Amino acid sequence: MQRCIGLAPVHYFNAKILPLLEIVWADAVWHGRATQRLLGENRRDVSLVDCLSFEIMEAREITQAFTFDQHFVDKGFSIANFDELVKSPNQTAK
Repeated sequence: MQRCIGLAPVHYFNAKILPLLEIVWADAVWHGRATQRLLGENRRDVSLVDCLSFEIMEAREITQAFTFDQHFVDKGFSIANFDELVKSPNQTAK
């Protein structure tokens, strides 16, 4: 998020959005599943973190990702539309 849209949104995310989320910590089981997936992918451009996210999202039947990473679309997830998330109800579409 910092790299793509700046540090101010990171502060906002931590203050307003993070408290609404459930954190899934990567224990040995999740790490093992992600590692197996990474090895199965056999691609340098997909990370262990990507694979961990895919595993957790699939296990929890989560279909939409809060990301800028195209790999999620490649795996069948949809990406949250950030423009829609930040518009106020009084704003009109461009």
